[in-house]
Amino acid sequence: MFGREFLVAPVVTAGTERATVYLPNRVAGWFDFWSGQHFADGRSVEVDAKLDQIPLFVPAGSILPFGPKEQFVSEKPADPIELRVYPGADATFTLYEDEGTNYNYDHGNFSTIELKWNDRKFEIEIGKRFGSFPHMLQERKFSMHVAGSSSKPRIVEYRGEVLRISMK
Repeated sequence: MFGREFLVAPVVTAGTERATVYLPNRVAGWFDFWSGQHFADGRSVEVDAKLDQIPLFVPAGSILPFGPKEQFVSEKPADPIELRVYPGADATFTLYEDEGTNYNYDHGNFSTIELKWNDRKFEIEIGKRFGSFPHMLQERKFSMHVAGSSSKPRIVEYRGEVLRISMK
């Protein structure tokens, strides 16, 4: 495990193209990060294992945020932010942001946004923003996608107040 959100199966042998990975017991299974395919837990699965795309799994009941690609921290604003939800269980994630170029967070210059997934309602809540820092985006876009779903990502405008979005 790499943190709570990733199970990584490193490729350590040259020429490997397939690997068998054991998926530990979880409440609602695992998702292949690359394909979005859902797997039951407590079993082994055989998956592609190429050097440029190692086996990577996310437990059901996870929220993963992704910012835009950057060459360095302050290259451009972190907007939009993609939120990938891995359904099957409720989930929470605290999105933390600061200037990224100094230690001003030690003096309270940062913000947090609580993200909550309600699996029964198939709904995500983007909570109220707490805190601030210089040059923080006051408005931003979130692009939300549910893993394993063929539906298009939902894009919403966020202005720091609570939003609830149905992903049905």
